[in-house]
Formats: sequence, C-alpha cells, structure tokens
Amino acid sequence: MNKPEQDFQYIDHQEPLDQLTAKLIATDDEVAIDIEADSLYHYYHKVCLLQLTFDSNDYIVDPLAGLEFDNFYNALSEKDLILHNGDYDLRMMRSSFGFKLKKTFFDTMVAARLLGYEHYSLATIVNDMFDFSMSKKGQKSDWSRRPLSDMQVEYAVYDTRFLKRIADDFRAKLLELNRLHWLEQCCDKLMATVEIDKPDPDPDRQWRIKGIKWFNPRQLALVKNIWLWREEQAQITDVPPFKVMGNQLIIDLAIWKSEKPYSKLKNADCPRLPRNCSGDRFRSLGKAIKDAFELKIEDCPQPIKSNFVPRPAGEMFKKLKDSCQEIADDLKIDSSVLAPRAALTAISRNRPTTVDEIVQCSDLLPWQAELINDTVQDLASKYPPELTC
Repeated sequence: MNKPEQDFQYIDHQEPLDQLTAKLIATDDEVAIDIEADSLYHYYHKVCLLQLTFDSNDYIVDPLAGLEFDNFYNALSEKDLILHNGDYDLRMMRSSFGFKLKKTFFDTMVAARLLGYEHYSLATIVNDMFDFSMSKKGQKSDWSRRPLSDMQVEYAVYDTRFLKRIADDFRAKLLELNRLHWLEQCCDKLMATVEIDKPDPDPDRQWRIKGIKWFNPRQLALVKNIWLWREEQAQITDVPPFKVMGNQLIIDLAIWKSEKPYSKLKNADCPRLPRNCSGDRFRSLGKAIKDAFELKIEDCPQPIKSNFVPRPAGEMFKKLKDSCQEIADDLKIDSSVLAPRAALTAISRNRPTTVDEIVQCSDLLPWQAELINDTVQDLASKYPPELTC
C-alpha cells in the first residue's frame, strides 16, 4: 500500500478549535481518538497532544496551546469514541482535563483479543489489514516540547487514521460471532474503573520496591530514606523518578551501606552513582543515608508479615484451568481472555454456585462467567472442598 497522504489540521488557535467543536457537535460519526503524554520526561505528567479522526478528516489538537477547551471537551464527551487500549488514554484525559465520557467507546485492542488475535498492537493490526507500516519514530519523544517535529506529527496522525475502519471490521466480526456484548461489557468495566479515584498510597508500602522482601530493618530504613530522597529530587526537577535513580541502585546502596557502615559515598567501593548525582543532590543523598543509618533499630521499618492464609485451590484448580483452556481453544481466544489465573484460583477456593457468585468472587464479567459456569459446577461436585490439598 502506498503511504497515505498526510492531510490533517493542526489546531493551536482558538478560532480553529471553536470550528472543530462545532463539527463535533454536528457529526453523528464515531470519533477515533488517541493521546500523547510526557510520562517518560516529567514527574507531573500530562496529556500533551490529542489526535482525532471523524467524518474522514484528521485533526491534531494541542492542549498546551493555552486555549479555552471547555466547550471542546464537553462536545467530545457526548460522542461515541474509538480508542486502541483506551484505559490509559481515558485515565490521562480525566487527570489532565477532568474529562468524563458520557457515551460509549469501542476499544479496538480489546476487540482484537476477543476475536482471537495473537498480536494486537495497533501497528500490527494496521500492517495486517492495510499493508501499511506505521513508523515507531517519535513514540518515545518528549511530547511536551514545542514546536513538534515533522516526525512527531506524522507519528501522531496515523494513530487514529485507521481506527474507524478497524472498528467497523471488528464490529462486524464480533456480531457474526455473537460476541459484541462481550466487548460492551469489557468497555463498560474499563469505564467504571477509570472513574474510580485511586486511594492515596499507603506511606508504609509505597517505598517498598521489588527485591527487598528479605531485608532487615536497617536495610529497609536505608531503602525508605533513599526512595523518599529520590521522590523529592524527582518532584523538584519534574522528571520521572527513574531518571534520578533506578530501583536496583537503591537496593545496591542499601546493601552496601549496611555491610560497610564506615564507607562513604565517595569511596571506590560505593556503587556507582548517576552522573546527575552531584553537588547539592549528592550531599542530600549522603544525608538521607546517614539519617537512616543513625536510626535506632526499633525505629526502623519492619518487614511486612502477611496474615493471609489462603484456602487451598487444590485439584479443582488444575482441572478448571485445563477445562477453561479447552473452552478458550474452541472459541479461538487466549485462555487469559476467558478467565485469568487469579480468577480461576478465586473460583476454586470460594466454590461459587451461580453465575452471579462467580462474578462476585472472581471479578469476571458476566459473559466469562456464563461460559465457564457449567464447568465450574461440574468440577465442584467432583472435587468437594474436603478433598483439596
């Protein structure tokens, strides 16, 4: 396929934005949408670009242009949207603009999985359906910088250009297979999840990075202080924490200091620090480590002991997993789409007796619970709880 023309409208002034808003209000077409954010470059990340396609026209909207966007977002919220892996996009739009979708959306990635696609990235689907290779150049660029490069703009345009045709094709296939209600339930659940405000992180858990499960209290104190230092530095400079210091280096520093208490950050045996760790940043890191090491042991964080003793899943889990794999194979979908491992474990432990109980205990959707209900009830009768191990 020849490279499609790049006709589009770049909107960073008020009059064109108002005209686009009027077109949104007037159209009955679904609106394909995608965003670009700056989470790879900033601590306080935000939506930096909106791409839209509807009525066979492509638009790139610059939300950083300092325009009045309320009418635009209100109009957009009233439209049926098409997204690919839209969970992140909708979350970012909610956090950046307070955006809340009032209609429905069609997620082409979810649809691809429900149709049995093994590879469901947008680039792969576009290549398979239209014989067009989408460029990956610009994918990880800093979308908060202006002006955007031609490479970035080209990348952005193609993110929505094909979505309407993909959605139309997938919708027809889902209808033919009587699976469209599967997609609707999946998207409804995603919408509900997006609208839930995340609780504030537990201050005793948010710094507990992977790899410190067996650390003693002194080492935990070091990890906590270094992690808190990293957060402060990331906030001050508005960069992602990993650009200040990686998790593995936090672990290495904690182990090093606990094993060599008299060593200093300048010593040759100290784990190698990032080049950006100099001056005031270097001195503040040294203070964070020193403060942690001088804590009384009783004031150091303690390892978290789990009081959870799960009921055994036993033989039923193994049989249920095999049975669900057979059902998924017949449907030509991945078994994780039908029922993830965690759901099967919950079902095996809780022994639900109805579709509603399966949904409640496993967090499966009704269409998933209905497909496996007969198998669940049959296996529950063959493998009663007292036979689990």
